[in-house]
Amino acid sequence: MKIRRIIGVTMAFSVASLGVVVAAPQANAVGNTDVGRDYGLVLRARMWQHSDKGGAALSVYGSSVCSSTTSDRDITQNQLDYGLFNNWNDVISSAADFNRCDTYLYWDTYLNGELRSGNWDGTNGGYVNLPDLRFNDVTSSFYLS
Repeated sequence: MKIRRIIGVTMAFSVASLGVVVAAPQANAVGNTDVGRDYGLVLRARMWQHSDKGGAALSVYGSSVCSSTTSDRDITQNQLDYGLFNNWNDVISSAADFNRCDTYLYWDTYLNGELRSGNWDGTNGGYVNLPDLRFNDVTSSFYLS
């Protein structure tokens, strides 16, 4: 019994000293997610797991169209790994906005880090592929204005 324990400890130390690194699994959206419907049924933005509007979709709703200025924020989401937005951190690859909204996507939580923004009007089928902006699977927070 003592010999087995010594062999097990020796093998574990040997593997650890080799510097074996195990990569964390890639984050994946768990399915379509609708948020904000308790405030209203006006679609403000939709973001997809894959390019070209593929995979699961995160749809953001509100009570009315977005304001006509970009100086105020109609919706702010500081963390995409929390609450209703859970499992959307670092998985968004395409996006569209609707009803006069502009979308501001941030690399880090709490609207920090690199930013990509635009008016990606989805009303007539428009959208943006985030890999084209070198921003694939990195969004951690956003706001709509």
